[in-house]
Amino acid sequence: MINKSQDNIRIISHTKNITDYPQNIYELLYKIEPNNFWFWGRNRIILTYINHFLRNKEESRLLEIGCGTGFALSFLEKAGFHISGLDISLNGLKFARKRSKKADLICADITKDKLNIKFDSVCLFDVLEHIPNDILFLRSCSKLIKQNGLIFITVPADMKIWSKVDEISGHKRRYDREKIIYLLKICGFTIEKISYFNFFLYFPELLSRKFHQKYSDSKNTDIVSVLSGLFNIPKIFNTILKIPLFLESVLLKYLSFNMGGSIIVAARKK
Repeated sequence: MINKSQDNIRIISHTKNITDYPQNIYELLYKIEPNNFWFWGRNRIILTYINHFLRNKEESRLLEIGCGTGFALSFLEKAGFHISGLDISLNGLKFARKRSKKADLICADITKDKLNIKFDSVCLFDVLEHIPNDILFLRSCSKLIKQNGLIFITVPADMKIWSKVDEISGHKRRYDREKIIYLLKICGFTIEKISYFNFFLYFPELLSRKFHQKYSDSKNTDIVSVLSGLFNIPKIFNTILKIPLFLESVLLKYLSFNMGGSIIVAARKK
């Protein structure tokens, strides 16, 4: 049965005990995302990929699954796309509603709930790594995409970067190019375009993760305090770190990178 909350969020089901994503992180993300170089740059890289395939913005209906606080969703909405957001967490969607007053926001679990609607494209931005059964999840996503529709995905890459940050963030894995291609193929998609990104910052990220792993308090498992420490960087450095990500967002129009801290892929439903 579909209800509505006071925040104008459609509630199909409300998952209260979520173990795959820390629920106390939404307020922190809502505060840091607008200015942090990583989220700023990722949005522009995502837009590069989506613009390449979806030229008619007004007629393309997108659904972002796992939209969280709505940072990517609101960015794409401002870019002219008709986009809806879905998440299993009502907490995250309440922050998303602050960022978008008009987007259709849905609280549901796509592996269990029926939406009875299909979209031209589905977006998964740093979601798959939180899912225990990523094959089941991708097949559930496919049911929401029209024939010949697209799925856009970003995931963290390279297990060499794996650290305590991944563990307390609820990550099950990091991916490589071959793994994500394999998953999409067995779930009924054909790869249209794929690349690593965060290429220029790969080695700084690797070193910072190793440094953090070695010298941080190993007993501190509070995601808010750990990420607050990681994201609390001087404004000048944050501004400088936007430059390589902006450069990548331009270069990805013409080429693909063979290494990096993340992967972005566009695939089409057969």
